[in-house]
Amino acid sequence: MLSQTKPFVSVIVPIFNTADYLQRCLQSLLASTLENIEIICVDDASTDRSAEIVAQVIEQDRRVKLIRHRINLGQGGARNTGIAAAQADYVGGVDSDDWVSPTMYEKLFAASGGSSADIVECGYSQIGHNGHVLRVYKPQSLQVDNTGNQINIFEANRPSFCTKIWRRTLFTSNDIWFPEKTLFEDLATTPRLVAKATDIRFIEDCPYNYCKREGSSTFSASESTCWTTLMLRYNSGLSRQK
Repeated sequence: MLSQTKPFVSVIVPIFNTADYLQRCLQSLLASTLENIEIICVDDASTDRSAEIVAQVIEQDRRVKLIRHRINLGQGGARNTGIAAAQADYVGGVDSDDWVSPTMYEKLFAASGGSSADIVECGYSQIGHNGHVLRVYKPQSLQVDNTGNQINIFEANRPSFCTKIWRRTLFTSNDIWFPEKTLFEDLATTPRLVAKATDIRFIEDCPYNYCKREGSSTFSASESTCWTTLMLRYNSGLSRQK
């Protein structure tokens, strides 16, 4: 399917040697009930068949695009490339070993009010290698007004890039980008974006499926611990300033 109009959401898929999982990821996006999306696959100098798989999918559906890095820039660098190339007003992301429910982007975009929200977040299910659900995060439906910059940027939402759609100009207009070649790039970026957002919304749904596997660089228990530590340090600093 080839969309003739500007996409509502640009979904960025960073790829590095995940050929075994890539078809599942891309097919879940192609099944999206929000049909007017673009899927930007950024191959971060993979050495397996990942780029070939994407090229085959492009033959089926022209909403899929492929950008290839000559050198590995890490997941953060791949996301930056995708955000810079995105055509939609909203960007989202799916890690290439994960997958989403068909209604995810339709529900997130509907909750945005079309163009009102800066960030819309959903929940996720963490899936083990045997297919069992290990953990579920399900937020309550909520709209947060941050016009006065009064919210705690570490407590406002979860750090993950992938469980949200973001107004693209949060990145481009504020010159906020993910660090390259580093782990936990979400932790270094999400608070800065939240500080610039005035309208943050949550939907009570868990359409994102995070595959917990050995070697994955996505959200992990250690990242959760790191996030909690940052929150404690931030709150401690506020206390000392009072």
